[in-house]
Formats: sequence, C-alpha cells, structure tokens
Amino acid sequence: MKQCFDNDIVEYDFQIFLKIRVFLEEKITEEVKLESVASDKLI
Repeated sequence: MKQCFDNDIVEYDFQIFLKIRVFLEEKITEEVKLESVASDKLI
C-alpha cells in the first residue's frame, strides 16, 4: 500500500516538473526572440 502511494507522489512531482520545464522553455524562447528583435533594431 505504501509503495503505491509513493509512486503516485513521484508521478505527480514528475507532472509538475514537466509543466515547469515546458513553461521555462517557452519563456526562454520568448526572451531569445525579444533579444534578436532588439539586436536587429540596433544594426
């Protein structure tokens, strides 16, 4: 019984981890786009 419970928690943590990772990747992509736009204006 305890083992199943632990697995559920691990699964839940993994889902959160994936969401955070996707969120961060999108944020980084946006920042890179903004930087490239800014550098285009400078040139």
